[in-house]
Amino acid sequence: MNDLSRPQLRLIIFYEWSCGTPAAETVTKIGKVFGETTVIDRTVRNWFARFQSGEKCFEDKDRCERPTALNNELLRDAVKEMPDVTTRELETMLGCSHQTISNIFHDFHWDAKGMLYYELLPQERTVNATTYSNQLASLAIALREKRPRSSAVHLPHDNARPHVAKATQAKLQELNWNTVSHPPYSPDIAPSDYHHFRPLHLFLKEKRFAKYEDLKMAVFDFFDSQPAAFWKKNIDDLPERWLTVVTNDGQYIVD
Repeated sequence: MNDLSRPQLRLIIFYEWSCGTPAAETVTKIGKVFGETTVIDRTVRNWFARFQSGEKCFEDKDRCERPTALNNELLRDAVKEMPDVTTRELETMLGCSHQTISNIFHDFHWDAKGMLYYELLPQERTVNATTYSNQLASLAIALREKRPRSSAVHLPHDNARPHVAKATQAKLQELNWNTVSHPPYSPDIAPSDYHHFRPLHLFLKEKRFAKYEDLKMAVFDFFDSQPAAFWKKNIDDLPERWLTVVTNDGQYIVD
């Protein structure tokens, strides 16, 4: 690794990502040549997420829009907007995931009490503004059924195309939901990544599914088996992680 510059490593990672190589397989391939698997694993997963978000810069320049204490007030402003989900029963902080595990997720949403609504992505289906707007409508129905006393919604939102489209913005305005900006290239402060996907990866590890319905049932069983503390910790950790990023001048959280 000492003889390989960071831009060169990122170019290799980009090649594997563009070929559709899974992150875990990319880590193994690079690790066999350069070693230091732990460091490579963190680097590969960070850059896979950034490439998925549209990042193509391999050089170090301003951390590619990562927030810092000096040049970005985004996270600190967002933290000020965060409701105290442990005491304010009439407000709901929704977690929102748009990442993928083996490309099976379209979206899933939760709050401090549990899973609210999720969809699995049908094969060869592309998520667009219409799909996402319809999904928000379904989420609203689920929220009214499961949290009838909730009067306000705070939805973390990044700048993916389906999220900034006019149809989506119109739907959010219709629902009267607040959005909390999520900075790009930041899987370390995305609750789905740091809290949900890791245990779900372990749960699905080495399992084989002959039918798509079997996979859907396995995912349902995982979410349904989680205790209330699992969901509450997910939400409670979010402001703390945001502040950690700002305090450390945009450095990624490694855990």
